[in-house]
Amino acid sequence: MGRNEKLIKSGKVVFPDGVREVSLYIRDQRIAAVLDKGEDAPAGCEIIDADGKMVMPGMIDTHNHMCDPGPYRYREDWSCGTKSAASGGITTICDMPLPCEPETVNEENFRIKEKAASDQAVVDYAFWGGMIPSNISEMQKLYELGCKYCPVGMFSFRMQTQEACCYADHRGNTGA
Repeated sequence: MGRNEKLIKSGKVVFPDGVREVSLYIRDQRIAAVLDKGEDAPAGCEIIDADGKMVMPGMIDTHNHMCDPGPYRYREDWSCGTKSAASGGITTICDMPLPCEPETVNEENFRIKEKAASDQAVVDYAFWGGMIPSNISEMQKLYELGCKYCPVGMFSFRMQTQEACCYADHRGNTGA
């Protein structure tokens, strides 16, 4: 038995032709087989009894504002926020770069936020990186750290200047 083998047994799954009761064999976090009722499961799997329950994929919340760490943590921290997400069927959240402190605009701030998330989160998470004129040189590093998208034109960064308002318009177009 591999550590990454599970069988979600006898759950109701929606298919294009309707709902059927099946078992899902999961290997390395992917569905490796759909087993009809009565089919034998691979030996030694961890069994999750889903009899009578709907089995659905988790959802991804792509626009989330965790205010942790920082002075606004009382609004929502990683522990409470991700537990709430999980209770609603969300298995991954993507944290926006503001309005928390520190903003995700450079490696140092990314590492501070990632540490808070890794210590508390109960679901998967990702970070959006924030792009402002003073951190253009940080974009490649943020990408390498895992920020795959960096919104442009977010005028509520506290460090943003009048120059930034001239640099990016409301559609994210730059003057460059």
